[in-house]
Amino acid sequence: MRQWTRIARSPTPQVLRRVAALFDAPVQEVLIAAGFMTEDENVPLSPTRMSLQQLSNKQILDEIRRRTAGDTGGPPIPVRVNGFLHSPDGPPTAFVSNS
Repeated sequence: MRQWTRIARSPTPQVLRRVAALFDAPVQEVLIAAGFMTEDENVPLSPTRMSLQQLSNKQILDEIRRRTAGDTGGPPIPVRVNGFLHSPDGPPTAFVSNS
């Protein structure tokens, strides 16, 4: 713990789980104490979360684009929509399944 306070080394997820068990505390409480999470982020998931089946393909793709805006982690991944493979660098192509 001395290393954490001096910013010499960040704890691993396994260490955080062990600390939580040692103090009989929820992992979220340890994450907050270690500065990996804020109190505002420690909210239960809404029981009314939407299922992917409730969203249109456009809504799903818009959300993916929103979450990955500015991500330069590699080339764009083609996406299959309504039986067509959409690639950013070419026209849509028909998707053929082998099953």
